[in-house]
Amino acid sequence: MVEQAEDIKPVTNLTFEKYESNGWEFYHANNPMLSAKELDQISDKTGTMGMPEVVYGNNRLYIVN
Repeated sequence: MVEQAEDIKPVTNLTFEKYESNGWEFYHANNPMLSAKELDQISDKTGTMGMPEVVYGNNRLYIVN
C-alpha cells in the first residue's frame, strides 16, 4: 500500500538557529541526511527511478527583512 503525502512525516524535528545582522534575520536548520525510509517515500511519491543516494531534505534557510 502506498502512503499518502500527509502520512509522510520527517524523522527529525527541525530546530532552527537564528542570526541577526543589519536588520536581517537568518534562520537555519542543519540536519543529517534523510533516512532510507524517507528516501523511499519520496521516490514513491515522485515516481523517480534515479534518486540520489544522499539527500539533505531537512535543511532549511529562511531570510527575513
